[in-house]
Amino acid sequence: KMAATTSLLEQAFNYDVLKGKVFKCYGISPEQQAREWKKWKFDPERPLRTQAFEAWSKVCCWLRPNINSSNKMGELLAFETFVHVHLDEMAQQIWRQNYDNMDTLIKIAKRHWSVWKSWWSERFSRRTQQVCGAVPEPIRQSPVPAVRKRDK
Repeated sequence: KMAATTSLLEQAFNYDVLKGKVFKCYGISPEQQAREWKKWKFDPERPLRTQAFEAWSKVCCWLRPNINSSNKMGELLAFETFVHVHLDEMAQQIWRQNYDNMDTLIKIAKRHWSVWKSWWSERFSRRTQQVCGAVPEPIRQSPVPAVRKRDK
C-alpha cells in the first residue's frame, strides 16, 4: 500500500514537472498567468456559470495550488490585495516590479508612494500659487436697459 502511495506521489510530481516544461516551452510563465487573471473582466453578456468557472480557472492557473503551498498562495493573495488597494496608476507601476516577499513589496510601494506624494504636493502647490497670485478680473455686467414708463 505504501508503494502505491509513493508511486502516485511520484506520478503527480512528474506531472507537475512535465506541466512546468510544457508551459516553459510555450512561453507561459507564472507572471503571464497572473497578468491573464488581472486583466479578466466580467462580461454581462456571457452566462454567469461560464464566467465563474473561467475566473476560477484563471485564479487557479495564477495561484498554482498543485505546486504552491497554502502559505505561498495566501502570500500571493495578500500581495494582490495590497497592490489592488492603491491608486490604479500606482498599482500598475508596482505590478511591473519584481517582488517575491512582503518586505520587498512594501519597499517598492513606499518608493512609488513617496514619488506620488511629492508629485501631488508639487502639483497642488502650483495650483495654489496660480490661484493666489492671480488678480481677479473685474466682473462685467451687461448694461441694464432703462425702463421707460409708457405714456398714458
